[in-house]
Amino acid sequence: MIEFSFPYSIKKSKRATRLNLKVSPELGVLLVVPERMSESTALQFLHEHRAWVEKHIHIWKPKTELILPPETIELVALQQTWAVVYEHNHFSRRTQLIERPDRCLAYFGQEADTHKIEKLTEWVEKKAAHYLSERLLHWSRETKFDFAQLNFRSQKTLWGSCTRNKNISLNNRLIFFAEPLVDYVLVHELCHTKQMNHSPKFWRLVSEFIPDYLERRAALNKAKHLIPRWVG
Repeated sequence: MIEFSFPYSIKKSKRATRLNLKVSPELGVLLVVPERMSESTALQFLHEHRAWVEKHIHIWKPKTELILPPETIELVALQQTWAVVYEHNHFSRRTQLIERPDRCLAYFGQEADTHKIEKLTEWVEKKAAHYLSERLLHWSRETKFDFAQLNFRSQKTLWGSCTRNKNISLNNRLIFFAEPLVDYVLVHELCHTKQMNHSPKFWRLVSEFIPDYLERRAALNKAKHLIPRWVG
């Protein structure tokens, strides 16, 4: 049996009239073969072109860094670090995340890394929703600025927003930031319930509750790297 230094897949096609070898970050190494062609013939073709395949893998592989599930999750706003352990169940599609003592999060479920990351992200978002809801209520009482609704989103750079109807949206990725940065975002959006602009009057209102808002705003603009890559 021919062995290769790279993973590959073979796809039989009724429409294919000849062998077609594809190499890309999205497909990996894919060999499309006519339906009646034998696997041994296809593998011999792949063997004859292995140098070409390895060359192209070398070109795109550095651009596709593998993102693995985390061994720890640091929720900076909560000042919590959770260890993550993985236990696979090949016979059930059910997934469980169990919070054990001493901040250990146990994953039971499918072995696929994408599935693990999806479930852990959902867990982080629930933690963030609970924390941000309580923190926004705290600042609503402190400022005496009311809001109508609170929604959560997962965005790359927009940390919060407020509509004219006083509906506030918060980025649940804020849980990866220190609380002073979170507080700046919350007060910022609450102040928009009074001033729907960024006028000098608005910033004076912000400064009443966050006197060092300029420093916190600058730190927030540089904080994106604190979000783990596995979260997206």
